[in-house]
Amino acid sequence: MDMPYTAGEGVDALRLQIESGLRAAEAERRRRIGLMIAGAALALSLIINVIVLFAPGSVGLASGSQIDGLRSELRAEIAATGVAQQVEAARLMAATLEAVRDAARPDAASAALPVVCATLAELGDWSFTSGRAPAQRCPTTR
Repeated sequence: MDMPYTAGEGVDALRLQIESGLRAAEAERRRRIGLMIAGAALALSLIINVIVLFAPGSVGLASGSQIDGLRSELRAEIAATGVAQQVEAARLMAATLEAVRDAARPDAASAALPVVCATLAELGDWSFTSGRAPAQRCPTTR
């Protein structure tokens, strides 16, 4: 025996098919939008990379020639600083030797002690890289 046909059965199947098709179309639209966004991001990245490669100064980066120029300036400054330190060390050593010679005289020994201590303290402060003065201090004279 055949079941009688009801009006609701065909409509529900058609509705389910239409909703399924709409969901598939929405998923396809989202996938296409995602691919377009990914493509735009890739294109932007490529454009930025080309700009950085061919015109680094336009995005705030230094070019190879600018880096070489800065490197040579830095080397010259380091060399000048080294020479200045050597000159200062030689001056301090000469002052120390002069103070020691003055202190070797019996009559000037008490007068030369503060000069020797001050020179040695200055040399000590200059030679310590920690930035702190040595713990041992010169005795005070009266």
